[in-house]
Amino acid sequence: NCIVGMRLSFIRKSNLSTIKAKILSIKNTLFIKVIVLPVLMLIILTIIKLPSIIRNALVLQATAPTALSVLLIS
Repeated sequence: NCIVGMRLSFIRKSNLSTIKAKILSIKNTLFIKVIVLPVLMLIILTIIKLPSIIRNALVLQATAPTALSVLLIS
């Protein structure tokens, strides 16, 4: 509750252009993580001719959030 309240206070005090800039940077990062990285992995793994089950697992792991990737490796 306290963290949410502090966060809302920060948003109210920030100007709108700063918030828009942060959202834009998040959108770009998400686009790279969710679209570009898996497509790049798929192309590379297809070129080196890995079996499809391994290729699919690695592409899925490339799309997963970092914390989930660490959990899958362990």
